Formats: sequence, structure tokens, C-alpha cells
Amino acid sequence: MGLDGEALQATETAILFAMHLGAIALLVWYLRKRGLGAGLRPLGRDAWHILWELPLIFIAVPLLTQVVSHVAGLEPIENGGLGSNVGMEPASLLKVFVVGAVLAPLLKELIFRHMVMGYFDTIMPAFGSVLLSSAIFAVLHLEPVQVLHAFFGGIAFALVARRHRSLWASIIAHVCNNLLVGLIVLAGLSA
Repeated sequence: MGLDGEALQATETAILFAMHLGAIALLVWYLRKRGLGAGLRPLGRDAWHILWELPLIFIAVPLLTQVVSHVAGLEPIENGGLGSNVGMEPASLLKVFVVGAVLAPLLKELIFRHMVMGYFDTIMPAFGSVLLSSAIFAVLHLEPVQVLHAFFGGIAFALVARRHRSLWASIIAHVCNNLLVGLIVLAGLSA
């Protein structure tokens, strides 16, 4: 395309934005057409529990990831992951905070916690459904340490979705997780 620098970042961000919005719209349309709903029930009177569940997730998921990756001898890939192609340009910040922290979690929760886990619930016990849907979710993250983090995060998101009987709980947890990761990456870039 002959683009470089900020123009390339802006184009990439616009494409990712359009792809995520299109996928979400198509998925919601498909679920409604099939009469399956999107799992977006109100959180109910116990919604305040998310206030203690989020910090627990933010502590438990990285801790478990560190312990298991240390025991397994896994090291993060140098210059890999989210920070490898992120800068402080406006397009890059939009990519991290709009696409990565809002649209991607919404799409992934619809797919993995609503559709995949929902399907597994029909053929296996809840324990297996949570673990298998989290494993599939994790494998898509590719980098070994990120796979572990995504696996433990997937379990946490599945558990809050089940506890609240609403996909909103897992969406909130996933969005907050990705916002926190984005802030950590940006803090590392500005240091």
C-alpha cells in the first residue's frame, strides 16, 4: 500500500476496528436469528460482587501464570506480544484501548464463554466445559506465557460468567483485564 509510520498504524487500526465490529454484529445477528440470544442478561442484585472478583482475578491470574511458567521453564518471547508493535501514536493507542481492550474482549466472550462453553455445557459437566473452552481460548494467544495467562484468565472469566449467570460479568472482567495489560504495556513504553 506504500504506507509507513503513522499512516500504516492508522490503517491497521481502522481495519482491526472494522473487522471486530463486523464480527460482533454478524455474531449477534446470527445468535438472534437462531433464537440463541447473546447471553447478555442483567447482572442482578449481586452485581456488586464483581468489585471483589476483579482484584482477585488481577492477583490470581498473573500469580498462577508466573508459578506455572517458572515450574515449566517458560520465558516470554523477547519483543513479542502486545508491546512489540505498539507506540504512543494516537492510532496505536486506539488499537490498544478500543480494539484490544473493548471490542476484542466483547467478541471473545461471545465466542468462547457464550457459544463454545455453552455448547460444551450440553455434552459434558461444567468443570470440563470451563477447562476445555478456556484451553481453546488460550491456544489462540500463541506465545507460551500468554497462553498460560489466557488459560487462567479464561477460567476466571468463565467462573464469573457462571456465578452471575450473565455474559456481562465476563465481559467486564475481560475488558478490565485488557485495560490493565494495555496500561502496563504503555507504562513500559514510556519508561
